[in-house]
Amino acid sequence: NGTDISTSDLYYNVATIDYVRNTTQLNNINVTTLYNTNITLAKCLLEYLKIKYPPC
Repeated sequence: NGTDISTSDLYYNVATIDYVRNTTQLNNINVTTLYNTNITLAKCLLEYLKIKYPPC
């Protein structure tokens, strides 16, 4: 919705993959990692596509 979560007073849960976390400001010391999972990039993409483009 265009909200800058880095300046918001709210707390957010963000799911991401290692590559995105490491190459964005999600690698900031102020970001707490709740847990890591062992999911491949391909698996992430397929899960995202199922949500973005559900079957008819």
